[in-house]
Amino acid sequence: MASTGCAACLQKPPVIDRLTEANPRLKPRRRDQERPVTEGVVGSGTPAANRPVKANATPPHAPKRKGARLGHPGAGRRPCEAREAERSIEVAAEVGDRGPACHAPLAEQGTDSRLV
Repeated sequence: MASTGCAACLQKPPVIDRLTEANPRLKPRRRDQERPVTEGVVGSGTPAANRPVKANATPPHAPKRKGARLGHPGAGRRPCEAREAERSIEVAAEVGDRGPACHAPLAEQGTDSRLV
């Protein structure tokens, strides 16, 4: 009894059989090649610094945040009231009312006072 189908369909079963036989033979070789990638090349002469980190190792603790807590008022110099100041100086903008490079009009962003 003859099989019906194209020539490519008739060639598939032998190819599948050949690959199925090759698969168990190649699995140990693949495992041997993957092992150095995951475990690293480790022998008696490998320094500890070059040994890979184990997958089940605990992650290092994050360092404690330094400085004051967020929202803390701080201990800097306290500003004085405007009426208590010896003098108050208003500084004009160096570029005027237009941008220095593009000469586009500048928008009002508010003022910022600081104690010197």
